[in-house]
Amino acid sequence: MRDDYKDSHVFPSGITIDYESFTDEDYIREFGEISGRYWGHVQNHAKARGLEFSVSIEDAWLKFINQDRKCALSGVSIEFRLDKATYRQTASFDRIDSTLGYISGNVQWVHKEINLMKMNRDEHKFIEWCRLVCEHSKC
Repeated sequence: MRDDYKDSHVFPSGITIDYESFTDEDYIREFGEISGRYWGHVQNHAKARGLEFSVSIEDAWLKFINQDRKCALSGVSIEFRLDKATYRQTASFDRIDSTLGYISGNVQWVHKEINLMKMNRDEHKFIEWCRLVCEHSKC
């Protein structure tokens, strides 16, 4: 375990990731601008929730580039953490249908704020709620 990482993290959902069990190899692999640490976090969070994870980091990077570095749902520009001094990463790996795992055809990059709001909802249900809020607020 690397000295610069916390021992564990408890998510709002109650899931705990135990970083003590990680090895240096969990953080080494990176591709494009996707850090090995971020990719390992996404994989291990999926594993802790019992979700299939078969998307490669290379395919995830290609998806990001094909989305033109924009959120798939809002069109807002998203980015990865490029320096360690500030935590400015806004890109978040998302499952389109939250009942399925991180599998080909079911993943997209979204803004982290969108992903926090979407949580475990499927994309269509999330968009419908957004539409209702906008109609009620007279956007």
